[in-house]
Amino acid sequence: MLDRRGGEYTRGAISLINRIMLSRRWLPLLVPFALWMFGCDPGKSIQADVQALLSKAETQTIDFATVGPEGWQKMCVLSPYTDNAAAKQVLGVVWDAEKNTKIADNDGIYVLAFVAGDQVTGYAEMPRQPKQDLLSLKPPCVDRSNAKLKLKPDGTWETALK
Repeated sequence: MLDRRGGEYTRGAISLINRIMLSRRWLPLLVPFALWMFGCDPGKSIQADVQALLSKAETQTIDFATVGPEGWQKMCVLSPYTDNAAAKQVLGVVWDAEKNTKIADNDGIYVLAFVAGDQVTGYAEMPRQPKQDLLSLKPPCVDRSNAKLKLKPDGTWETALK
């Protein structure tokens, strides 16, 4: 809305823009739109953080307590082809793994799920890679206080506090 008198925005246009941007009705729509526009996916951030840790696995013990959402209490590994019933058995909580991930029909990934209380507060689909695949972790869940893991020479994982 350019004014014919020199190309400046008219007061009416500025007022309209201000009313739209400051309206509390638009705020719930604006945040998801902004996240979508700028590609902010919390699962991708967790995945990047975990991959950075796993890249150091051959040389040091890695502390998973430093990744994931705030306040998680346990981290669980879901193997390929996990359906909702199997996810509930591993996680100890109801979570729609089939809707939230591709784990139910994809053998190229595993899922790290972070649990706090009775809900999954974050997760990441992790690509299966040699020496970075946590599927050998037994049991498949670790408490945050015991989330220091080490890679054994045979390529399997164990908690470092054993």
